[in-house]
Amino acid sequence: MKRLIKGQKGIAFLELLIALLLLGVIGGGLLLGVSTAYKAGATSDELATAESLSRSIMETVKNSAYAGSYTPVVPADYTSAGYTATVSAVPVAGKLGIQKITVDVFHRGDFVMSLEGYKSSR
Repeated sequence: MKRLIKGQKGIAFLELLIALLLLGVIGGGLLLGVSTAYKAGATSDELATAESLSRSIMETVKNSAYAGSYTPVVPADYTSAGYTATVSAVPVAGKLGIQKITVDVFHRGDFVMSLEGYKSSR
């Protein structure tokens, strides 16, 4: 067993305070890491869902008859989750019968992503 040196009575208040401070810093770092990972996962899910929706709408537009404008059909699963979309069709200058199609996807009113493609009248 270790003998106490004369005048030493155990853990000093300052040592205890430093240990608690270190524990708090480590715990805060872990909480920050978990929070960042959660936000990154949520953003990744939002982008994946928006990409799936935009590709689905683009396929629908490309498979529909050639027209001056198109109305996006957003499935109920996406609508209930707060996703909306717009479609714009702009004729390509100097190219008769070719349109540049742009699908913009929004989540709860905030822009998430845009997908561009081309459609021909042939």
